[in-house]
Amino acid sequence: MTLTAMKRRKTLPRWGCGLMLVSLGCGGEADPCVEGEACQLEGEVQVATWWGTRGELYIPFDILKQSLRRTTGLEATLAHRLQTKTEHTRWIEGQLEQTADPLVPLDVFSANNGDEVLRWTRCAASGIPPESPRLVGLTNGELGVSALDPGWIAENFPREVMQTLQCEGETYALPVGIHRINTLLYNKESFRKAGYAVDGAEGLPLPGSLEELSQAARAIDATLPEEDAGSDLPASVFAVAGREAWTLSLFVIENLMLSLAQDSTHYQNYWQGRDCDEGLLERTLAEFEKLRPWFGNWELSASEALARVTSGQAAMMVMGDWAAAEPAPEDVGTIPFPGTAQYFVFSADVFALPDIPNADPLKGLAWLRAVTGDETQHEFSIAKSALPARTDLEGELAPGGGSAPEWVRSLPAIFPYVENGPFHDLQDVLKEWLYARKDTGSVLEYAREEYSKLSHGTVSCVPTNVDGRIPE
Repeated sequence: MTLTAMKRRKTLPRWGCGLMLVSLGCGGEADPCVEGEACQLEGEVQVATWWGTRGELYIPFDILKQSLRRTTGLEATLAHRLQTKTEHTRWIEGQLEQTADPLVPLDVFSANNGDEVLRWTRCAASGIPPESPRLVGLTNGELGVSALDPGWIAENFPREVMQTLQCEGETYALPVGIHRINTLLYNKESFRKAGYAVDGAEGLPLPGSLEELSQAARAIDATLPEEDAGSDLPASVFAVAGREAWTLSLFVIENLMLSLAQDSTHYQNYWQGRDCDEGLLERTLAEFEKLRPWFGNWELSASEALARVTSGQAAMMVMGDWAAAEPAPEDVGTIPFPGTAQYFVFSADVFALPDIPNADPLKGLAWLRAVTGDETQHEFSIAKSALPARTDLEGELAPGGGSAPEWVRSLPAIFPYVENGPFHDLQDVLKEWLYARKDTGSVLEYAREEYSKLSHGTVSCVPTNVDGRIPE
């Protein structure tokens, strides 16, 4: 029963069944689930997710399924088996717009925080906001006793994340795990051979700045292994996942550009259309050019790049920390990307409930409560190499602590990559620049044109030299 359908009948107040929720149910309906209570529902929860690798679907997702079974007796069934984010997003859009063929049962679906969720509300940053939300508001009183308590949400989940999931006082999704985008994965043996301290051993400290990253690249380059007989590619310092355009954007923008910015405000002002510091972008491209000689091949997929780092045929790669869920921890380690240790560039895996005729919000809410429980969060975060979504479990990385890094939104959560939107093809422009070995002028010219869209015509870009001076 959808929220739209539930509006047609009288709902119970939050206190409607008191302490009898579990034992007696409410008014003959299925037992609702509330915070801190076990409950029993019948049937299956239809879940849609793009997770498809061993490190995502077969271990972390199974933890979520077991949690649902343990707390509710429900089984989770995959609503589709699409294993790319693009296919998944298109499929979800068809279901929410009711244009897909076929329309299938769907109770809850995964997304990333930001406009992937809010685009279906009045707070959409892209496209035309729907007249009414296509998602179930999780604290909506029309859900009766099953609605989530706003106080419970505020107390248990990071404000920085929830701001990207809320619109006009309503919450439309809950996070299940939070990933650090600014991450360098490295082959431990490669760094040991180059004289670096790994896992507490003696040696040089792991690189903490861009200068130290270049020094490490030079040192590792001299100790690279012989070419693998099973590969056509020579060993290299970096494994660059350049086949998909988004991986290059992650490397160049959310890692290199942030490391070169004066601070997070400087970085975010550029991408929020407040200050077109062309010199910062130009310095970023120049720094990427410095690293290019150590790339080897840059036509790898993310999984191929990770495989080369795991085998030692490459020493390091730039990717979100989710990639660390695949290799053994004794083979591959992670550190904040050099120059960004003071920041936590976050992207959250979240789940939202569709407000469509073939959805049951009670089952969707049961899923949300199950997957955000303490035990589940602990197990899931380890399996998926993610930070727990619950602030009480995040330890020293929890936002707001004295030594905690500053949380910074990932670029898609600042503005969405949508057709005809500002910088909508930025990732493809960066890929073309890398592959065609064009000079940086082509990217800068593109950025100047797009910045007027980003700032709504209020800020223009003034060409500068790499050192920040305006040319005479």
